[in-house]
Parts: sequence; structure tokens; C-alpha cells
Amino acid sequence: MPSTPTTKSQVQAYRFVLRRMQSALVRKDAVMLHDPMRTHTRAITVGVIVSCLGLVGFVVFGLFKPSPSAPSQGIVISKESGAVYVATSNPRQLVPVLNLASARLMLMQESSSSGSNAPAPSEGGPAGGPPTVVDDSALQGIPRGRLAGIPGAPLLLPEKQEQRTSPNWAVCDQLDVQGSQPDAGSRANVQTTVLGGVADMHGLHPLGPRDAVLAAAPDGQTYLVYPTPPGSKIGASAVRARVDLSDTAVAANFNLRDAKPRRMTAAELNAIPEVRRLAVPNVDGEGAQPKGYDVGIAAKIGTVVQAQVAGEDPHYYLVLKDGLQQVSPAVAQLFQAENAPNQQVIPSITARQEATAPRTQNPLPVGDFPAERPNVISASDAPVSCLSWSLKDGDEHTEVLLGSQVPVPQGMQPVQLNQPGAGGELVKWFYLPPGHAAMVRSVSSKADFASGPLTLVADTGVRFGIPDVATATALGVNTNNGNFDPAPDAILRLLPAGPSLNHNDALRTFDTVPVDNRAGTWPTPTSTRSAGGS
Repeated sequence: MPSTPTTKSQVQAYRFVLRRMQSALVRKDAVMLHDPMRTHTRAITVGVIVSCLGLVGFVVFGLFKPSPSAPSQGIVISKESGAVYVATSNPRQLVPVLNLASARLMLMQESSSSGSNAPAPSEGGPAGGPPTVVDDSALQGIPRGRLAGIPGAPLLLPEKQEQRTSPNWAVCDQLDVQGSQPDAGSRANVQTTVLGGVADMHGLHPLGPRDAVLAAAPDGQTYLVYPTPPGSKIGASAVRARVDLSDTAVAANFNLRDAKPRRMTAAELNAIPEVRRLAVPNVDGEGAQPKGYDVGIAAKIGTVVQAQVAGEDPHYYLVLKDGLQQVSPAVAQLFQAENAPNQQVIPSITARQEATAPRTQNPLPVGDFPAERPNVISASDAPVSCLSWSLKDGDEHTEVLLGSQVPVPQGMQPVQLNQPGAGGELVKWFYLPPGHAAMVRSVSSKADFASGPLTLVADTGVRFGIPDVATATALGVNTNNGNFDPAPDAILRLLPAGPSLNHNDALRTFDTVPVDNRAGTWPTPTSTRSAGGS
């Protein structure tokens, strides 16, 4: 007999029973006053539809988007190999270059050549514009030129401001002091570190107003490093003066009798301004009675007098042939010990004598001598000495710092250098924040801030000269209309020099770049230094 067909109501009832069973199993609710599973089902359905539409969109995009191809002009970089090329259209070819800097300099030269259609640098931008990155397959079949460029040019060109370091520089000497003997600093090994872009000199303290460092130079000379006295024409905060420790008057007056010099490299010493040697200068007419003014019968030319002023420290004057010269207490004691050793007390003059006595027109060159009797800091107390340089309020600021550790940021590793700088000094370590570079003008004073030679310092410790602002623009490192931070030439010249970034040199071609077998060094177990400068 024929079967009874299933009705729509029966189908709906069957599905409802299934949903109740599902709800009872999943949610422990067989009543199903509400049907939450319907919302879940709708969400899954919508998600599947959206995913399918997205997949179809990507397929269509992949089918119709053309693969990157090598441009007819400009800079091309292979995505897989990282090889850099300069594309030319006449003739059509790819010129392999050694680095990005060489490519930009080559395009700069071509754009300045007559009749060239090479793309010129945009306003403040690099020559050739941004590089085009393509697959290796897109470079197949294009003729190649000869290898060209500048070997050893910097790998990083700081085009963005965040890739550049702050205008902070320092050169530090660290002594490996063994034991606490007074002469430990003169026998200790010393290593020099140059720091760039390190603003926080943590762990170091500045040279106090009465502090000094007695330094033994590599050439056998001894120098006293001390704060620049008030009134000096030296712009730095500290200076160095050669001193003869066998000169008993100088050694006694400046508290150097028992002081032992510490070893200090020429790299750090040469970065500190030098002033006149600490010695008693000859005085014209020494021992005679001054003529034309009265400062007491005991005051002879070459001796010192003092004027007591209420509420102030005494004023000290050196008696000279044509008048008085005001000097610091330390200088007064020096002349007193040298020219009037039998006088226990410096003679005093009256306020009237001080006011009426003429001032000399030929002062002795003692203005850069220490203003106070210094306290020499031993190498055991501070094995690290640094000269720091920074830019503050548009002016240069230098400072001598002392401490126990070179302030390399915690967790960072300085780079070891093996080539001497321009003056022959070898810096052992260099630190500049990794992934950064310094684009600066090398200066000796504030007068050079706008005209000093352009220099790029890489995070590997190598400096590169740049001929002019136009070349800096072609390299992409002129991002501030020709304004560059200054940096001290005395510190920059300590670094090994790389090749000049000249657009003419970028056109030099090679079959293979020659290598001097004597150049470079092999890694050794002792060629690394602990993080944090320790």
C-alpha cells in the first residue's frame, strides 16, 4: 500500500526535537523558551560567507596586480639577495654597486652630467628617490654593467631624525688598577673608549672646584688637569697644564709633593685644552722697590701683598714694575714661596693704597693657573676619567668626569677598534646607539658651527668625510636645510677614517675589490667587552 507522505509540520516538529536535544546536551536546557543556537548558527554562516568573499578578493588581487619589475632608472634592490643596482636606460642595464651610498652618489654624478636623464635628487631627498625592491626573477635577462662604487662606504645612511644621535660625545680612559699602592695608576694598563650619543654619564661625577688629576702622558710629560679658573679666556670647563714635579715651589704650592701621576692616553689628553706650564714666570725688575706708587716698604717687585676687605675674602696682588696685578690665592702663595720664602705672612696694604696704586699694563701670564690649591684625585679612587662634550643652549659645554666605570648603557656592547685615528692614537672601544649614526659638522670652536667639515659617524666607529651639503643631500642625510649638529674635532679625529663619500669616487669600477691580506684582525676570545662598560 502506498506510504503516507511526510507533512511540513512533521518536518518542523522533528527539527524542533533535534534542537531541544542539542540544547539539552550543550546547555542543559531542554525547555528552550529561547533558541540561542540560532544566533550561533547565523554567526557561523555569516563568517563563512565573509571568509569566502575575502578569499575571492585576494585571488582576484593576485591575478590582476602586476609583479614588481625593475625600473628603467633609479636604484634597485633585490628582495632575496639584498644586492644593490643602479638601473640605466641608455643603454638598458643594471650596474651592480657595492652599497646604497655608492648608488646615490653615482646617480648624483649622472644627474649633474650634461645630457643625462638620470633622476635628480628631490628637495632635501636622496638622489634617485626611494629604492625599488623587486624579486630576483624580475632582474633576470637585464644586461649587467661592471661592479662600481666606494668600498667601505657606510651601510646606514641616517635619513630620518630618529636614526641620528644626540650631540653628546666623550672620550674616556679606564685604568686597570691592581692594588691600592700610591703609584698603582702609573703602572696600570689603560684603555680608551669613545662614546657618541650618550647623554646619561651615569656613575661619573664632575671634577670639583678644588679637584685635580695628575696625568702622565705617553711622551713622559706630566700634566695637571684642573677646573678652568674664573676669568680665563678658555671656554672649556677644565684645562691641562704641564708641570715639573722636581720644581719644589710648584709641587709644594699645588699639593703635588706626594701625588702620583696616573697614566692617561694622548687621546684623552689632547682633547683637553692646554694652557701655560705651571712655573713661576720671570718678573722684570724683581727685588727692586716699585717706583711711582706706594704699597709699603716691605713690598718688592715680584712679591705679593694683600688687601683686607670687610665681609670679603682678601684681595691678593702681585707687585710689578708698573703697578699691581690681582691674582688668585694659589698664585699668590706660589710667588710668596718663590720670591719671599722668609716671610711667614703676606704683607697687607691699606684700602687707600689698594685704591690709589696703578694696575699693571703688562700682566704676567698666570690667569690660567689653578685658582685654589688642588686636591689630586688618585687612580685608585677613580680609575675612569672622561672628557665629555655636549651642546647646551646653542653652545659647546665640556666637562672632566671621574668614576669607576665607563658609562656604556646597561646591556649594550661597545665595538672594538683596531685602527688608529688621524693623530696616531688608538682608541680601543667605541659605542654609539646601534642602528643610529651621527651626521655632524666637525668643529674646534663655536665659530665653526655653521662651516665645519661634514662628517658621518657610523655605529661601527668609522667616520666618513662628506665634501659639501649637495653631496649630503644626494645621500639623503640633509634633512634640516643644511643645518647639522656640531661635534668636537678633537674627539672625532680619534676614530679611524673611512673613504671620502665623493661622487667622483663612486664611478670607479672593479672586476673584484682588492683586499690587503695584512688588513683586518681575526677574532680572539678577549676581543669582546662586557656590557655596561665593565
